[in-house]
Amino acid sequence: MVEVNRDANGNLVADPTGFPNGFAELGAWLNSQGMTFGAYTDRGDQTCGGRAGIHNHEVQDAAFYVANNFGYLKVDSCGASQDHQTAFAEYAAVRDALNGTGKPVTF
Repeated sequence: MVEVNRDANGNLVADPTGFPNGFAELGAWLNSQGMTFGAYTDRGDQTCGGRAGIHNHEVQDAAFYVANNFGYLKVDSCGASQDHQTAFAEYAAVRDALNGTGKPVTF
């Protein structure tokens, strides 16, 4: 069973057990310590671990990552098409969404 990690509007939500205060506070603290907060997602509908992937939520998720002080984003392909042309287009959509935030995120 896939864990619920999007709200009714499709926004990502932090796991309340692991991150009861959400991500923003943790990200701000890490940044204050000279570290960069990172996240992992998949360009498909689900990650390797069964959580929500970024597919069809690129702009929405990019806004979430920068609002929560993430500075790194790893994106893989466990839950996505293995077709190269599709992969290039989907990675480009993530890149464009991150660039559209106006905030620096290492992708």
